[in-house]
Amino acid sequence: RPKGGEAERPEPAPSDNLYVKDLPPGISEEEVHATFSKVGSVVECRVLRWDNASGCAALVRMASPELAARARAQLSGTIHDSCLQPLQVGLQQKAGESVPDHLYIKGLHCTSTPDQLRTLFGRYGTVAWCRILPQ
Repeated sequence: RPKGGEAERPEPAPSDNLYVKDLPPGISEEEVHATFSKVGSVVECRVLRWDNASGCAALVRMASPELAARARAQLSGTIHDSCLQPLQVGLQQKAGESVPDHLYIKGLHCTSTPDQLRTLFGRYGTVAWCRILPQ
């Protein structure tokens, strides 16, 4: 159901241009190009950065609207290889002492949300609170 009284947007007309969001901060144009080249010929690729800490986006132009549709179908919802890193979970340190019921987690994807963390760690017990710190 549309939010705030907005009408549902129709599917845009087929195009050879793709807007890709939620990419990791350090991704290069070469990495994005290589990913989309697995689907077909990439004509142009540009990574859009707002800063060096938050996720970024990319504009990718494929050789045809058909290739763009195939890339969208095959790659939408996937996680880029550069994001795959093991989580490191340890006890939080405060004034040199471990805090027994507080965890510090490294290796989260830049688009992870507190709800996703609650779901993941809720399997092991009650999550009283969580906060994601900027990288």
